[in-house]
Amino acid sequence: AEIAKLNGKIREDEEDINRIYTKIGRTVYESHLDPDAQHNFEDDFQEIEDKKKDIELSRDTVCTLKGTARCPVCGAEVEKDAYFCKKCGAKMNDR
Repeated sequence: AEIAKLNGKIREDEEDINRIYTKIGRTVYESHLDPDAQHNFEDDFQEIEDKKKDIELSRDTVCTLKGTARCPVCGAEVEKDAYFCKKCGAKMNDR
């Protein structure tokens, strides 16, 4: 149940990031129509970075609960004792 909650939170955070990207894009387009308009995206950029950090923490927690690890190159979930990533072939850091 905890893994399902975390996966749901990851999806929500990813949707939020996409919503912010869309908002930024719309604002950039609108500024093209009105060159005098002033826009500051720092809050949006910070919110994206915060959401990305939350996603990484949630993914790490899911791996801990499942007893797996994440590939340092592609982020794929791999067996804890794997020497190489099954997705990209990268060597796991602690092996």
